[in-house]
Amino acid sequence: MKEKNILLTGAFGFLGKEVYKLLSNYGYNITAVSHKLSDLSKYTLCDLSKPEELVNLLEKIKPGIVINLAAKVNFEEKNMSDYYGINILCPAVMSYYCAINNTLMIQASSIMVHGSSFSNYNLDTPYRPDSYYGKSKLFADNLIVASGCIHSILRFGGIFGKNGPAHLGINRSINNAIEGMVPSFIGTGDAKRNYIYVKDAAEAILKCVDENITGINYIGGEIKTVNGMLNDICEVFNPGCEPSYIKGQNAADQVIENSNHFKITPFKTALEQMI
Repeated sequence: MKEKNILLTGAFGFLGKEVYKLLSNYGYNITAVSHKLSDLSKYTLCDLSKPEELVNLLEKIKPGIVINLAAKVNFEEKNMSDYYGINILCPAVMSYYCAINNTLMIQASSIMVHGSSFSNYNLDTPYRPDSYYGKSKLFADNLIVASGCIHSILRFGGIFGKNGPAHLGINRSINNAIEGMVPSFIGTGDAKRNYIYVKDAAEAILKCVDENITGINYIGGEIKTVNGMLNDICEVFNPGCEPSYIKGQNAADQVIENSNHFKITPFKTALEQMI
């Protein structure tokens, strides 16, 4: 068993489940937090939007590493208060704990701290969040840095995989294709993306734990056009079919400059692993 206890929030989510499984396989002692009733032998219940509950849990567990994957993701909320408890207050409390206890905090962030109007995302991209979600994640990142704690902030774009969240269009296409439905797209599909495979995202977090990687890092996958991804999806899950395209406005490129620390699984290879 590894020496340091790890507190893992968002453990019941799409990425959280992969991180929990990976850390468990490597022998880490994990306290996996969920706000949902679930398998209580695996998850600890805690309402992370309530500071008193979170502080009590931190004092009880005394983690050597905190991994915060908990987040409210909704691009239709009408004001910042809807995000305050989970996306801002929770990481603020955690970063304060980590600062006074010399504890590493790993924070799952988003390229949406920059907004959606850029074609490339890296450390030099200006901060122009155009959603309350993006604003809340930027607020949290700034609080973590200001706390002075040892931190690793990982800025993801879209995370894809089997049963991935439907707010990312490529996940809808993958899940539909697995069910035998041919994927479709509005526009020509020429826009470039580099979504990260969920297993690669989990491996990146493990690497931060094992190698104490700190600072702000950007994580993207293989660069492909939407058309290229949809054709790969058809080839893997619906051989002989081709994606359909609906007339409409073309999307713009959005490419993340991947930090050199982390591995990338080619998009088609990732699809083949889902079979």
